[in-house]
Amino acid sequence: MRRRRAPLWLRRLDRVAAELRTARFPTSADDGFQQMLELSASGRRMLREQVAAELPGTSASDVDETTHLVVSRMGRARAALTVRWMRERARYFRR
Repeated sequence: MRRRRAPLWLRRLDRVAAELRTARFPTSADDGFQQMLELSASGRRMLREQVAAELPGTSASDVDETTHLVVSRMGRARAALTVRWMRERARYFRR
């Protein structure tokens, strides 16, 4: 009888553990939530700056509106990819 091979992630568990040892995790849920808010705010700020750089001479309200449109398009694209992923998962894994 042929022996089943362990999944790749399980065979390399020592590497995963070494990677996780170097990562710094928040000390509490409040710290984690605060970090999430800071990352979200900086991501939105960077996106707004990129939109403003692409539309020089545009008013702040137009930049905000365009930024909102970009974010909503990203949300729709992600939803479409999720639907596609679910179809592919069902096709290949019969779920």
